[in-house]
Amino acid sequence: MPEKTGVLITAGGLVQGVGYRWHCRENAQKLGLTGYVMNLENGDVELKVFGDRPAINELISEITRSDMSFSVAEIKIDDIPFDKSYNDFVIRF
Repeated sequence: MPEKTGVLITAGGLVQGVGYRWHCRENAQKLGLTGYVMNLENGDVELKVFGDRPAINELISEITRSDMSFSVAEIKIDDIPFDKSYNDFVIRF
């Protein structure tokens, strides 16, 4: 069984007001990941994602696609400890 891990992702670019958080949530849920996505005041979007590394990598590829309504100009990804307190992937407002 793959080891569970976590990542903190900050995505910058055209990521607010374009359905980006919904896209992130839909794909994270499909991949069985937990955590949250939320807008930051500076225009970036933050995701805390927990689950198997291959699923997290697949989510990162999906949320950085160039053929969508959003445009990720920069992304920062930091490993964080797995947090089992999340049982779903939600949009925080």
